Amino acid sequence: MPQQDITGLLMSILSRQKWGYLMEYTTDAQRMERLRVLMEQAVFQPVIDSEYPLDSAPAAFQRQLQRGKQGKVLIKFSDNPL
Repeated sequence: MPQQDITGLLMSILSRQKWGYLMEYTTDAQRMERLRVLMEQAVFQPVIDSEYPLDSAPAAFQRQLQRGKQGKVLIKFSDNPL
């Protein structure tokens, strides 16, 4: 069923629908391994709209509610990278 994963991925990119179905509770080990490899290869790239420090969390929530947002709104809890 790899073609279904790729087809679903392309459909989610083109239609802006979420691809959460890849994480179904019935997902088998083989499918999870394919997903892990794709993530390691950076096939999935998060789209980040904006980042806010923790003390600006209210502004981050306001941005989340605004129209025209392109990606995720992040709240940084620390300046240290993981």
